[in-house]
Amino acid sequence: SAGLINFFRIRKDQLIKFFENIQINKEQAQIIIDSAMDWMDADDFVRQNGAEKDFYLQNDLEIPPNRLIYSLEELLLIRGINPDVFQKIKGVIDFTFQNRGLNPNTMPKNVFQMLFGLNEEQLNGITSSRKRREFRNITMLTQSANYNFSNYRNIFQFFTSNILYVKISANMEEFGQFFLKLELNWFRGRESLGRDNL
Repeated sequence: SAGLINFFRIRKDQLIKFFENIQINKEQAQIIIDSAMDWMDADDFVRQNGAEKDFYLQNDLEIPPNRLIYSLEELLLIRGINPDVFQKIKGVIDFTFQNRGLNPNTMPKNVFQMLFGLNEEQLNGITSSRKRREFRNITMLTQSANYNFSNYRNIFQFFTSNILYVKISANMEEFGQFFLKLELNWFRGRESLGRDNL
């Protein structure tokens, strides 16, 4: 989930920009954001553009459970989220506290496009750059897409692959007799640390 937009880490203005990038106007975006917060919080205080128990009762709808959202389908119960909005945001926004932040090394291209409004050239720049080397800071990410990400420092967390692993290649060679040749390649993330032949 570190490649998804976390509802609890992103600022409201950034979330509104995301909705505008996917063709949802600012008024509806504000209703969705405030209503989602009202759906999950523990009180009955209605946010400026939100909805609490009275709204749902008056419209014969399920009342807010005042807890975290359990499933994607539950989003359809929240004021402002119709089937069209649901199709646009499902699998893109994360409503759990488990997501520590957006990891640009695992973010899908469509999340970059929807959140920042990047064009295809910028998206390709990000994709090709992170294939060569993982992003470790905002500067590396900015240079890859020629886009200023500094206003989004609050939502990024750069997780790199610190796991050391070994790739083993094997083949048979004949020099008067058959024997097995093994090649060990040592990696940390995408960085090659060396190679040994056995």
